[in-house]
Amino acid sequence: MGFLSMGLEDLDTIPRVSLANLPTPLEQYTIRGFDVLIKRDDLTGCVTSGNKIRKMEFIAADAREQKAKTLVTFGAVQSNHARAVAAAAAQLGFRSELFLWNDSGTPSGGNFFLDRLFGAQVHVLSRAEYDAIYREMATNGEEGKYFIPEGGANAFGVLAYSLAVDEMKEQLLKMHRNVDVLVTAAGTGGTAAGLLLGAKLFDVRAQVAVVNVLHPRPDILHRVRVLLEQASAKFGLSVRVDWERDLLILDGYSREGYTNIAPMKAKFIIEMAQEFGLVFDPVYTGKAFYGLTREMRRGGLLEGARPLFVHTGGIFGLFAKQEEFEKAVK
Repeated sequence: MGFLSMGLEDLDTIPRVSLANLPTPLEQYTIRGFDVLIKRDDLTGCVTSGNKIRKMEFIAADAREQKAKTLVTFGAVQSNHARAVAAAAAQLGFRSELFLWNDSGTPSGGNFFLDRLFGAQVHVLSRAEYDAIYREMATNGEEGKYFIPEGGANAFGVLAYSLAVDEMKEQLLKMHRNVDVLVTAAGTGGTAAGLLLGAKLFDVRAQVAVVNVLHPRPDILHRVRVLLEQASAKFGLSVRVDWERDLLILDGYSREGYTNIAPMKAKFIIEMAQEFGLVFDPVYTGKAFYGLTREMRRGGLLEGARPLFVHTGGIFGLFAKQEEFEKAVK
């Protein structure tokens, strides 16, 4: 059966490899006086933890179908996605090649160490070099190499998170709970697009709210729209999205820059770890969960909401910021 002839009932027939420990738990917390459900996708595995490994189940399966030998991807030097690709490649018998941009210092520790531990061929580049190679690889590719865009943000990655919504729906039914907003961090936009597609496909009547940590608002909106349209077209799906109502973009929670963490947010991450045993990362989930708690206060965009926060992992990125966090603890 070709993808273009597929309907909702056929999604289970799309090739998939097993990498993630699923279903991940859906847990209830009361934090800062608010009830929050947290989808623990930080528990998809050990070195394969986080949202990217869900995406890799479909991406790696397609790479096999294409008879690729090497998985090639791109990201920042502490990219969770690049680490997930390297880990999945080692587990499944692929080679991996990573192109990573770095804007300061000598990279070490965290995801960068794991990339090399998994045997990835790693290229550390300036941003200008990185952008040029990315454009070339995305346009022309190389024989035997399977190109994976930043963040696994393609139709297969979107599909993975649409199916994660079905998983959440089943858990909510068992818990006799309802939610009205699914909240996550947004970088490349693939997870957000998947949540939005899944909410429509599986009749989960909730907004998707994304805490923007990388791109300007118009850019992330464009990315989510394009990715949702690509996935819908590839898999023969039809959904209607009210872009004014269904997607909420929460700005202002990464003013310190994508790879940086402000002291107040570092302190917040430490408090979450010490009070609840929850570990958030400094690039995505820490900023996103901080933003959620701020927006649920009186006058916030999520005041009175019943949120489900999708914890997308990123724990290894903490180790690259160890010195900053140790200063915050003292």
